[in-house]
Amino acid sequence: MLGAVIPVAVGVMFGERPGVLAGTGIGLAVVSIVLMSREPDTVAALRFGRQAALLALVCGICIGIDIILLQRIPDGAGLWPVGRCRDCRRCC
Repeated sequence: MLGAVIPVAVGVMFGERPGVLAGTGIGLAVVSIVLMSREPDTVAALRFGRQAALLALVCGICIGIDIILLQRIPDGAGLWPVGRCRDCRRCC
């Protein structure tokens, strides 16, 4: 969920203001992430532990920063930044 929230928060900090349609889309995206990440109650043996929470937090932050950096690439940069972002995503 942080992968969706961080780029929006940074955009708002830089003065961007999403419209009503964009705000609705952001809200639906966050709700869908929560619903898709729910586990069935029948799987009691697999618990969401501290290590899984930390990994999810780090990956969410990395994906959010990745999206922000991809948006800020200058036009003449070529494909090098995309390759570097791909390298960074290997941890998640």
